[in-house]
Amino acid sequence: MPAKAVLGGTFNPIHLGHLLMAETALNQLALEQVIWVPTYRPLYKSSAELVGFKHRLEMLKLAIAFHPSFVVSAIEQNFFTVEQIQPHSSYAVDTFLALKDIHAASQWYWIVGLDTFLTLPYWYRRQELLPHCIWLVAPRLEASVEKDLIKTQALCEQVAQKMAAEAIALNWQILDMPQISLSSQLIRQYCRDRRSIRYLVLDAVRDYILQHNLYKT
Repeated sequence: MPAKAVLGGTFNPIHLGHLLMAETALNQLALEQVIWVPTYRPLYKSSAELVGFKHRLEMLKLAIAFHPSFVVSAIEQNFFTVEQIQPHSSYAVDTFLALKDIHAASQWYWIVGLDTFLTLPYWYRRQELLPHCIWLVAPRLEASVEKDLIKTQALCEQVAQKMAAEAIALNWQILDMPQISLSSQLIRQYCRDRRSIRYLVLDAVRDYILQHNLYKT
């Protein structure tokens, strides 16, 4: 059975931290494919700094263009057609069920950062999603690797206990990856400050941001 992982997010913009997380998961779990899914309409994030879906999708395509095991899915765009505007934001369970219909008979993984993993007890229709994936957790940056892993392990176990109280099975693993303090928010701030973002994003993404004058205000 092919092993596929979902990596979702706004990717506003995609940066080297995202790519490192995906590459680590790919190799650690011997995955066949990582499916990158840009969120069309984020549920909990302000739209003030969010560039259009078209821009985020294009930057994502540029970033993974030459990786044989990375693919992009714009499936969330299908939830919000001109004829049928949905009243809610993008929900992970809808994305998963749609991908599952396309990629039948697959073993599913879901790649998340620790902060996102901690929100799983509050996800919409979580009972339809959480038990059907193995959750791969990127640890949070701490003062030392040992402290980081101990804290991450403890926090993940707390989430699993909360789900067990709801009779929801939760299978998870921590990704063994180097930690870099990098975020999309930092890159947007650098763009506003007219600072270089070279080596924070791939050159193709940096060129696209400069060409379209993104994140300047």
